[in-house]
Amino acid sequence: MQAYLASPKSRNKKTGKILVTSSGKDSCPDTCPLKSGGCYAQYSYMGIMWNRLTESIPGDKIANGNAFVPARSWRDLLSMVKALPQGDIWQHNQMGDLAHNKGKIDRRKLRELANANNGKRGFTYSHHAPNPHNIDAIKTANENGFTVNLSGNNPAHADILAKTGLPVVTVLPASQSANSRTQGGNKIVVCPATQSDSVTCKQCKLCSISKRDFIIGFPAHGTGKAQAESVQ
Repeated sequence: MQAYLASPKSRNKKTGKILVTSSGKDSCPDTCPLKSGGCYAQYSYMGIMWNRLTESIPGDKIANGNAFVPARSWRDLLSMVKALPQGDIWQHNQMGDLAHNKGKIDRRKLRELANANNGKRGFTYSHHAPNPHNIDAIKTANENGFTVNLSGNNPAHADILAKTGLPVVTVLPASQSANSRTQGGNKIVVCPATQSDSVTCKQCKLCSISKRDFIIGFPAHGTGKAQAESVQ
């Protein structure tokens, strides 16, 4: 049984004190180019925690910050989301991706997550291949109030993903701090939380907006930022 990690009030300064969850490495599709290197979650303390989560079963204790917390079951995670106050923002998968079976997103789990999120402002990102099955599953989740952002490898890739009509984010060069436009004419808004220590996801909320006319850009960061920048 897959285990999940949940921090009811994240210690991550960028997210702010919101519910943040994580899934094991096996949730990440083989189509994600960052899986072989460049993903920020693979390095340092987060990498150690992610490895431990991947190997654990629900109930195991996992180091999370300065505390040891239990790995959760899928039902535990859904219950935590349901218990959030109406209107609360939260992030699914600080590490990991949507549950799947050989690259096909698990529709049932995504539907259950969207239902648990009813009235809240949950959001996540996905590097799953944009095939008809996955796009339809993601589109349904967005229509039901749970925002799933398609993850672009770079602005050119983000242009392609934007044609689906779904919300899109993209990796940017580490040095980029200004808003810009893709070659296809799509506006890129650089994540405000990456540009100011006084801005958090809890305050910003841009990634939780499913219907928007711009792409959100994240400058490559962390130990693997050079690899992340070079992904095509």
